[in-house]
Amino acid sequence: MNDRFDSKGNILNPRSMEHDREMQLLKNMESVHSRKKAAFNELLRYTYSNLKDVKNNDSDNNNS
Repeated sequence: MNDRFDSKGNILNPRSMEHDREMQLLKNMESVHSRKKAAFNELLRYTYSNLKDVKNNDSDNNNS
């Protein structure tokens, strides 16, 4: 039998279930934050790479 319910199906510790839900929400939020951070870092790398290319092209055009 599940340790969260008694033999009649009553919840033994509702606060524990609430805590579990809160912890799951926290894990989900951390996961979303981690993915956003990774996407932002990728955007920065892409932008920096393009800026370097623009700068290099600009200096090549000035030397011509």
